[in-house]
Amino acid sequence: MVTMYAPLTEAGRVRQRGWKRMGGVRLKEAWAEAQKKGWSTGTATNLETLLFEARLADWEEVETRNGQGTTTVLRPTTQAAAPYPRSISAVYGLDEQPLHVDGAHTHSPPDAVLLFCEEPNETPTNVLSIKSLSLIAKETGSPVPYDSLHHGLFVIGSGPAAFLAPALESGLLRYDPNVMEPADFRARRSAAYLASMQDRATAFEWTTPMCFLLIANRLALHGRAKVDESDVKRKVSRVAFRVVTK
Repeated sequence: MVTMYAPLTEAGRVRQRGWKRMGGVRLKEAWAEAQKKGWSTGTATNLETLLFEARLADWEEVETRNGQGTTTVLRPTTQAAAPYPRSISAVYGLDEQPLHVDGAHTHSPPDAVLLFCEEPNETPTNVLSIKSLSLIAKETGSPVPYDSLHHGLFVIGSGPAAFLAPALESGLLRYDPNVMEPADFRARRSAAYLASMQDRATAFEWTTPMCFLLIANRLALHGRAKVDESDVKRKVSRVAFRVVTK
């Protein structure tokens, strides 16, 4: 289920003005760390505070699905209850989600994805940085198939709007097995390799109230772990951004 946020209240604007006077830089510092390791985490008074910091830095909020709004609330959803037939929820329901890049179906996926939880929950978010692939390769002795990742082409979308793209281009990831269909053997090898990395992801535990996870969306894959029946009330707010570097 996806919920849209209402516009900021006057009280929210007052809090934002207070943060401007204080010169809040929490999100910018987290972004610097995320660019190095793929993600970063911290706590904030509320989501509005983080969104204000993003606007102060000229980050652009972007939709990952047309008409859905830029801020959405993600809740565990069964396959039958999923509102969009091609969505990850419609395919995987409460099971573990595959590692993916948000907005992989768009020509220009967002740079950053901000996840925010007001209350702790029992379902981790799995994260895998592109930089960790080489470390895993040294550990396992299996090389990263960079040639396939760079040159294997996937079909993205359908009809006149469909286009081709690799999983890795100029060091930036684009991958979602739910919306990208391998078009050649190198793409199939890429898909098989990235699927094999599912168990090597880091499980980020939502154990702290008012916690955020900032993901460098083109430098790390992520996906929700399997949801236990006891955690069906889990609620995570998500905002995607185009980041302006100053």
